[in-house]
Formats: sequence, structure tokens, C-alpha cells
Amino acid sequence: MIANRRFLAMYDLALAAQAMAAEAGIRIELEVLDWATQLDRYTRGDFQMMSFAYSPRLEPSLSFEMLTGPKDTQPRKVWEDPRAIELLRRSTRETDTAERQRIFEELSALFADQVPAIVLYNAPDYIAFGRRIRGVQPWAASHPRLWNVWRE
Repeated sequence: MIANRRFLAMYDLALAAQAMAAEAGIRIELEVLDWATQLDRYTRGDFQMMSFAYSPRLEPSLSFEMLTGPKDTQPRKVWEDPRAIELLRRSTRETDTAERQRIFEELSALFADQVPAIVLYNAPDYIAFGRRIRGVQPWAASHPRLWNVWRE
């Protein structure tokens, strides 16, 4: 399993996975790389197993897109199921909210059934500000946005 120490959560996650696998009798060797090398290996699809993180996506299709597709043209992809690829394609073209919901439910069920990746957690995101600051709103992409924020 490839990991790095630049992002401590990825490294800790790799250690935890290695320990849990060992309890089940599965031996996982860690290959600790610098972040640039790990990212290069990810992009080229040159890995068997990797502790990795994705930044937030505001569109559900983009979250599935990170994993879904043909490895022959996009080597980083890990989920090549034809039905998943077709559902993903449909999700990017569909505008009806109810139909998109049905597509994502089916895509999620396929993901849970086939387990192309194991998602262990979403990183917590905190925002703090003083009592005199007004208009602060959390944002799903986890980067502070200070639009319409003022100090009283």
C-alpha cells in the first residue's frame, strides 16, 4: 500500500489498515513515498493499493468520476464497471432532480455491492470566528468564503 507522510491522515490511515489486515491474516507492506511521487503513481495508475484522499466535490457526478471509467484511457480509475460508467454518463447529462436522485441511488448501490474503493471517513472541517463577525456561512467545499461577511 502506497502512503506518504506529508498528509499525516493518509499515513495514519495506511498504518491502521495495515494493522487491521494483519489481524485478519493479510500482510500489507507499506511503501512510503513523497507526495509528488505518490500523486504521479496515482495519476499513472501505478499502484495496487493506496491510502489517498480527495478534495470535496460540489457535484456528486464529480465524486464518482474520480474513480469511475476505463483504465486504458484513464489509468487512475479503479472502477470500470460498464453499468457504473453508463450511470455516471447519464448523471452528467440529466437535469431532472428526481431522475438524478434515482441515478445516484443506483450508482451508490452498485458501489456498495462491488466495493471498488473503501471510503473510511470524511475529514472534519471547522470554522471559528469572533462574536462581532456577522454573515459567516460554512461552505460544502471546506474552504472559507468570506462573501457578505462583516465586522460589527
